[in-house]
Amino acid sequence: MTTLTMNHQTDATQADPYAEMVEFITATTAAWWSYLTGLTPEFCGERFTTELARSLARDVYAHQVDEGASDADAIAAAGVVVVRNTMVAVGEERAAQLTAELRDHVRRSVTQV
Repeated sequence: MTTLTMNHQTDATQADPYAEMVEFITATTAAWWSYLTGLTPEFCGERFTTELARSLARDVYAHQVDEGASDADAIAAAGVVVVRNTMVAVGEERAAQLTAELRDHVRRSVTQV
């Protein structure tokens, strides 16, 4: 079983210490949303890699990590915020369901690596 680990320390040579995680979040969210909706991964990827989406993913992920969330929980929270702000308006209850589904998807994906 592989566990999800990411280095959250700032590297002076890296402009954004979360850049790799943002890439992971947007790619994972695009694949997951594509699977749920039947939209192509390319279509979802285009929407989830805009500057707004990347900024949202970074900010939410960083906040979640700072609050002590696990990587899977932080990734799921960031991914659902990206979906909510770029693709579809959903209420809080549905957002909570989507967050749980994406968290489970992330966990399954990581254990299959």
